[in-house]
Amino acid sequence: MVGNDWGGYIAWVFASAYPGRVERLVILNAPHPAIYLRELRTSAAQIQASQYERDYYSAVAPYPSWYNYYRADPIKVPASIADAAQAEMPDLAARFFADVAEPPATTSLRVEVPTLVLWGMQDPVCLPGQLDRIHDFAPDAIVVRIEDAGHRPMQSHPALVNRAIRDFLRSARP
Repeated sequence: MVGNDWGGYIAWVFASAYPGRVERLVILNAPHPAIYLRELRTSAAQIQASQYERDYYSAVAPYPSWYNYYRADPIKVPASIADAAQAEMPDLAARFFADVAEPPATTSLRVEVPTLVLWGMQDPVCLPGQLDRIHDFAPDAIVVRIEDAGHRPMQSHPALVNRAIRDFLRSARP
């Protein structure tokens, strides 16, 4: 499973909940939900970088259907660190797995499948703090930092990204 941005966010959750359905996980500049929540509670820089989301989940209908991704996310971007301290801490697992047809194997949000994380370090919205302590949630993750890439490293550095994914897939085989 490969995901960038919202696709990666969903891939983190799916791979943690249904590891039997995911052989390997590749993430490109997509925060792990638990780390994103942490960063929105502790990092003024990440709060500032995520302010655009506030417009999406507070928009009045009619709005583009893709706004629903933001509106459904249990993680809401606070206006400031002070607001973050006052915000309710959502139970991510309860929200992500409510009403699913197939109960998840676990609700820990911990990814146990081999994982490759490719991260453009110049991403203006997913800051590098999203990588801090990533191994708490993906203990065997391989993290590749692409210093001069932004939010879509697969577009700016296709050869590097393709090579990293190919190498990862080859090395992860039994």
